[in-house]
Amino acid sequence: MQRCWLKLLEHCLSTHVVAMRALALKSLAAVQAFAADLERLYTGFSTLDAEVLVAAGRGGQAAAASLNLDDAQINRLLLQVSAL
Repeated sequence: MQRCWLKLLEHCLSTHVVAMRALALKSLAAVQAFAADLERLYTGFSTLDAEVLVAAGRGGQAAAASLNLDDAQINRLLLQVSAL
């Protein structure tokens, strides 16, 4: 009788281990997919077309700067962020 219970316990534990391994693999796949998404996002940010304009006043007293970005690129990146 005791041997039967040991076999049953052994079976339950091995089933539990298999289920935990499957869960770990699913989690790993999700982490890898998230990492790939972050990499695409980083690549998108690093390839932005930016135009920087700097204007200096007379005598070097005043200065102004502006940064112009492509709206279509920004919109694509924002959609990628919202999809994460």
